[in-house]
Amino acid sequence: MYYKKIFDLLPDYIFIHDKDGYIKKMNNTSLKYFKGCENIYTIIKEERIINKIYNHSSDLPLKAGETSLILPNRDKIVINITSRNFETSFSKHYKLTIFKDITHVKDVEKQFCIAQKQGAIGAMAAGFAHDFKNILNNIKLYLRLIMQSGDLSQVSKYAGIIENMIQDSNNFIRHVLNVTRDTSANYEEVMIAELIREDLNIIERILPKNINIDFIDMAKNAIVRLIRSRFTQVIFNLVLNSVEAIGQNSGDILISIERTNINEKPFVKLSISDNGPGIPANIIDRIFEMFFTTKPNGSGLGLSMVKMAINDFGGYISVESQEGSSTTFKIFLPEVVYGESV
Repeated sequence: MYYKKIFDLLPDYIFIHDKDGYIKKMNNTSLKYFKGCENIYTIIKEERIINKIYNHSSDLPLKAGETSLILPNRDKIVINITSRNFETSFSKHYKLTIFKDITHVKDVEKQFCIAQKQGAIGAMAAGFAHDFKNILNNIKLYLRLIMQSGDLSQVSKYAGIIENMIQDSNNFIRHVLNVTRDTSANYEEVMIAELIREDLNIIERILPKNINIDFIDMAKNAIVRLIRSRFTQVIFNLVLNSVEAIGQNSGDILISIERTNINEKPFVKLSISDNGPGIPANIIDRIFEMFFTTKPNGSGLGLSMVKMAINDFGGYISVESQEGSSTTFKIFLPEVVYGESV
């Protein structure tokens, strides 16, 4: 009776169910919204998380992932799902699955996202001033050549060069505005290589001279579905992390994309590697945790925000590191194949 009271008083949504998802018992918090629901998988809906819970056979707790729910009262919440297996005294095998409401945490992440965008603008300010000063000086030079030239073909040539400079400036400004755009923007189906090249157009202008960055496209014309501004923030966050890791040393950052399959479904794998000092083995499993940081003035939200964005895109992110030599972040995004929807 004592344990039942605790079970019912807990604020999380708690379910006891069999492997196939059929609910045997739920606590009062769950009953408030899900009374009458027979199968937990119909609540979760997300196939990736359902498969994790269904296939989990270890006695250790499972971190199944995050997803969104719309409650019967129309409230939308974000939940973190954990699950574990247990055996009753009658040798029956069940699963205990818990939904933890982390909506308020996500609100904090959004506020951090706004602050991060403002910080990115500040970091790029010097690059803007330098670039536009060069562009204006070049335009001034070619205008002087036009005024001095009596050859119409040369005038046309110089005018064309000026037009290209202005177009390049317009493109640069448009790409920069992606960083400041509202993260609630609509999803789009985009060629991922083109989007990465747009981001690199900005990054290369503010990258320290001691660091070289390259991009290899092995997934020609691959299309993914995402929110441009949030993807740009992911790229900026991971690249700037690499820049900080490399520090004053000479270093290289490599971005690459290639096609792969996960559970027989097409994905695009995006890798971002650097030859910095690597991540210590004793903290690498925690780097995506909210508020975890090793930086004196760090917020511990950057990589958490990256993971949230990738999860929202229906993808996955992982990290591999060799302490003292390299780190690689791997992002897997569902590929949009013609005639299919993702």
